[in-house]
Amino acid sequence: MRSFKTFLPEDLDDLQYSGSDTAFALSVLSKIDDEIGSINTEIEVDVRPGKNSGRKLGVSQRAPDKDREKFAGLARDIIDAHPDLELMMDKVSAGRKEKDYAFGHKDLEKYVYVNLRPLGGRSALGDDPHELMTAALCLFPRAHNITNSDEMDALIELVKGNKLIFI
Repeated sequence: MRSFKTFLPEDLDDLQYSGSDTAFALSVLSKIDDEIGSINTEIEVDVRPGKNSGRKLGVSQRAPDKDREKFAGLARDIIDAHPDLELMMDKVSAGRKEKDYAFGHKDLEKYVYVNLRPLGGRSALGDDPHELMTAALCLFPRAHNITNSDEMDALIELVKGNKLIFI
């Protein structure tokens, strides 16, 4: 069952756009995070190469791994229900639609792309899970048939559990 506090339009209406897309987007995301009281996240601008452009503001939002899909679903529901926000899932690749989301706001020049990453380890600037996945795909060629995030998580656990010795 999905549950979150009633998202009052005036909560976002109280936010004042100061001319900074970044500050305003982080304020909107903070309000959304506050409304989803059962899952706490950490929000920061994603400064990795290619995550920001003239039309896109990349944000890294970290949540407990087991709650990422639930949080993303609740966030999409809140965005979809608010008249000033536009859910832009066409900006999210098919392989990331379960855990990422994108939205626009009437006052923002850019759309906001939120990469929902697992909590633990270092911030969005370090400990990239792509390294582990690359190793898994090299070591387990059959892993190329992965079709969803549950299978990907199982592969990561398989790699973590193996005591591999490299010479």
